[in-house]
Amino acid sequence: MNKSALTLRLAIVVIFTAFAVGIIVSQLFFRITYVDEFESSRKNVSQLYKTVSSTVSIATYLNDQELIKEVIAGLISNDVIQGVAISTESIYESSEDFYQTKDSQAFKLYSPFENSREVGVLTITPNLEYIEQRALEISKDNQLSIIIQAAIITITVIMVSFVIVAKPITTVARILHSVKPGTEARVPIPTYHQRSEIGLLVRDINKLLDRSSKQIVEERNLRQQVEQLSRHFKLLFENASSPIVLTEPNGNIVLYNKAFIGLLERLGLNLQQSFGPFLKNIFEDQQRLITLVEEAFGNDEMASGEFKLNRSSTTGAAVWVQAIVNLAITEDFHEFHQITLHDISQRRQQVEQLNIKANTDALTMLFNRRGGEAQIEKLIYENIPFAMLLLDLNKFKQINDVYGHDAGDKVLVYVAMQLKKSVRKNDVLIRWGGDEFVVILTKVNARQASDITNKIISKIEKPYFLSNENIDVNVGASIGISLFPDDEKHLSSLVQAADKAMYAIKEKRDPAQSVAFYKDYNEQTNDN
Repeated sequence: MNKSALTLRLAIVVIFTAFAVGIIVSQLFFRITYVDEFESSRKNVSQLYKTVSSTVSIATYLNDQELIKEVIAGLISNDVIQGVAISTESIYESSEDFYQTKDSQAFKLYSPFENSREVGVLTITPNLEYIEQRALEISKDNQLSIIIQAAIITITVIMVSFVIVAKPITTVARILHSVKPGTEARVPIPTYHQRSEIGLLVRDINKLLDRSSKQIVEERNLRQQVEQLSRHFKLLFENASSPIVLTEPNGNIVLYNKAFIGLLERLGLNLQQSFGPFLKNIFEDQQRLITLVEEAFGNDEMASGEFKLNRSSTTGAAVWVQAIVNLAITEDFHEFHQITLHDISQRRQQVEQLNIKANTDALTMLFNRRGGEAQIEKLIYENIPFAMLLLDLNKFKQINDVYGHDAGDKVLVYVAMQLKKSVRKNDVLIRWGGDEFVVILTKVNARQASDITNKIISKIEKPYFLSNENIDVNVGASIGISLFPDDEKHLSSLVQAADKAMYAIKEKRDPAQSVAFYKDYNEQTNDN
């Protein structure tokens, strides 16, 4: 038997309540019965006194001892009385075993002829044992009646409760337990409970089942949609052409797609658990990446920038990507970084080629003036010392006028080749315009600049054979030199300084002197 069953618990509660109430009521009835019986005995004693008062008054008045004994015998024959005593001025008579208690009643006896004259005292002691026994018998009868009544009420309450409450609720619970969520099964309303609280409860349960069924169907459909979207997302994620990586803030990789593995293979790198925060270890300019991301996150923005990636070897083309870093926060406030890398190597190569074309002289393949100025400005910005050689060709105009522009172009190409042979790898060669060239010698002093300049002149002055004209031609050069930062600190000022030194050489028209430093020119000018 189920100890938690509603019927059993209800029966236990009703029986316990009936038992407790029966005990309390029986005790109460016993007390009331005892008090009533005692009071009734007192009344009976008073009634008996009234009955024998005339006789006992005469007997005491006459001091008739025999009559007094008869009165006592008559009174003691009553079960309610335990003992009787009559006393006068000359006679005292009592029943056997008479004793006076606090419950004893004393009645004054008066003369039958003189109502105010007291002739004796009648003392009656009630039979307490008899009274208590009588009260006990009456209370037992009452208790039995109460027990029978309580038993009948208990059985009736249990049966009624079972039929009206417990059985319907048990039936509803059993049916509800068998109902499977999401099905059309519902709980029927018990008989005679169409309008009761149980009927209302069943209606509410069925409404909840309707809502639950509807919600389950919606959740099932939603789950199917989520699973379908998950499959689509997984398909989209795994087959995305761009590498996508999800990392923790410390750099640990949580998720990645196939494209990321392909990118690592291109870089000659192996997959690791972490490449550092934001995958910084695969980037060349790591500090710029971190600064860019931190600034973007600080402004609640997405970080985006173009970066060159590290390669394990120098072979192969450089890999450039557009890195997009998003901050993702889950519902439980865990942070993740979503990093998407779009390959822009081809576009970057095209841009670089366009930049090269825009900054390169098409004839000599040296920097043109625009590209050269950018290189010089960069050196000035980075505060790298250099010497600027402004070179103007001598005798070039005659060759160009006599033999034509094609011959002049060949001479310019020849001069550019000699310049390349004369300078170092990090030096900058610029066709400034026409027959003017600029050579930037980085990290040199005046003596080193002078040595390289002499080397340039010696190579330029070598004869050049014009095959179409079948003749050797030669050119010379006048060179003005300014130094950064000793002479000037700005591009325009450096060019002007070198230009002044160069024209000072040209004005002298001394073949033995083809090079001049702006510093020397400036000192001579100040002396003059």
